[in-house]
Amino acid sequence: LGMIQSFLGALQFCMSQLFMTSGAGLVQTLPALLPAVLRDNHNGLYSVTAWYFSKILADLPFEVIFPFIFISCSFWMVG
Repeated sequence: LGMIQSFLGALQFCMSQLFMTSGAGLVQTLPALLPAVLRDNHNGLYSVTAWYFSKILADLPFEVIFPFIFISCSFWMVG
């Protein structure tokens, strides 16, 4: 039972760290990019929704591949 609790605790810590890391990146870049996005939206180049979805799609490989590598290494190190 102790081994399972240790493993689940480590997994919970790793997942919360990954969540905070990805959330912090968005929180740091959004205020810097917002004036340019709103200016481009005002000029009719693209909508804010289109910009948001393109940003999500562009960041998706980094948000999936790097955490997968991290969790794969952590799983074998903890287990």
